[in-house]
Amino acid sequence: MENISIPLISPLSRKYYQYANDDSEKIHHRAEDVRICIEKVCDSIIIQLVKPDTKRKWKDYKLHNKIEACKEFMNPIIVDDLLNAKGIGNMGVHDGEEGNYSSQDIDKSLEAITTFSLEIVFSYFLINGFGNYQHNSWIPTVFSTLPPIYRVI
Repeated sequence: MENISIPLISPLSRKYYQYANDDSEKIHHRAEDVRICIEKVCDSIIIQLVKPDTKRKWKDYKLHNKIEACKEFMNPIIVDDLLNAKGIGNMGVHDGEEGNYSSQDIDKSLEAITTFSLEIVFSYFLINGFGNYQHNSWIPTVFSTLPPIYRVI
């Protein structure tokens, strides 16, 4: 998949995504930003899609559990790729520059976040439908405003 420069994530998540994408930063800072980006995605977007039981427990969940909860409605392979990206972030946090990861691992993590962000949109449609006109769904309008590359993917 071609790397898309702006994933479909919240503005706060996107900030950390862009930090992690900056090759001029130290590698462990980039890895830390991958993890922070994922945390922000979980707490701003994923929480909206999980089952009510999971949502009630959300504040007590560790990041790993929040990502695992996505398997309720998402392709497990894509979720596992995000868990791997979190692992790279963990190495940055706990091992610093001495961690066993590379700039390519960070790039792969960013690709996993991008793919995950597209899967979030797809999952939303699976859960809520494309147009629920009885509830004044705004999704068709939002979908139509996305850049074509997102709509095609």
